[in-house]
Amino acid sequence: SRGIIRKLFLFLPVLFGFNILLTGSRNGLLGLAGVGFLSIVSWNRLNRIVKTGSIIVMIIAISIVGVANVLQRSDLSALTGDESSENRLIQWKAAVGMVLDHPLLGVGPNEFASVASEYGGIRGLEAHNTIIQAFAETGIAGGIFFVLFGIFPLKDIYDFFIRKKNKFALLPAARIQYKYISICLVGFWICAFFSNRISGYNLYVIMALLLAVRFNFTANDNELMVGGKYEV
Repeated sequence: SRGIIRKLFLFLPVLFGFNILLTGSRNGLLGLAGVGFLSIVSWNRLNRIVKTGSIIVMIIAISIVGVANVLQRSDLSALTGDESSENRLIQWKAAVGMVLDHPLLGVGPNEFASVASEYGGIRGLEAHNTIIQAFAETGIAGGIFFVLFGIFPLKDIYDFFIRKKNKFALLPAARIQYKYISICLVGFWICAFFSNRISGYNLYVIMALLLAVRFNFTANDNELMVGGKYEV
C-alpha cells in the first residue's frame, strides 16, 4: 500500500544516516548534518516540535556516536591536526602550483595524483577538494566552467525556495521532488569540498534530475490556481 511505501522511503534515509555514523568519516558526518538539517526543516508535514526534536536527536547522534567512531580510527587522535587533514593542505598548495604552471589547460584530467610530487605535494594522493582539483586538472577556464555548472544552479534554488522569486512554477508533486534533489546538490558540495568527486557520476545525475523535473513538470496557470490565488 501507499503507506507502506512511504514508511519504506522514510526508513531508507534513516538507515543510510545511521550507517554514516559508523563509518568514522568526518566528511560523512558533515554531509549528514547538512543534508539532515535541510531535509528535516523542509519537511512541511512535520510540526515545529517534531522538527526540533528530530534535529536534536540528529545532533546528539552525530556528537556522541559519530564523533566516537571518528576518534576510534587508528590514524586520528583528535578531530583536527592529524596527518590526513595536514596532507590535504599540502595537496591544495600543490594544486595552486599546477594552476600557476598550467593556467590554460591544467595538468590534464585524472593527472593530479601522478604529478603532485612535482609541485611539493604527495604523489598518489588526490587533492581532496573537488573545486581545487578541477582547476588544477583542467585549467582556469575549465575550473570556472565546472563551478558554474555545479554551483550556479544553487542560485535558482535559493530564489525559488527562500526568496520566493519564482522564474518557473512546478506542480505540487514536482515541487517536492525539486526540493529534495536540490538538497542532494547541496549535500554533494558539502562533501565535495573535502574530497574528490570530480570523476564520479553523482553531480551529473543530480543535475540531470533537476533539469528533468524543472522542464518536464512545469505547471500552467490553471493548474496552479487555487481559490483565486496562485499556489506554487
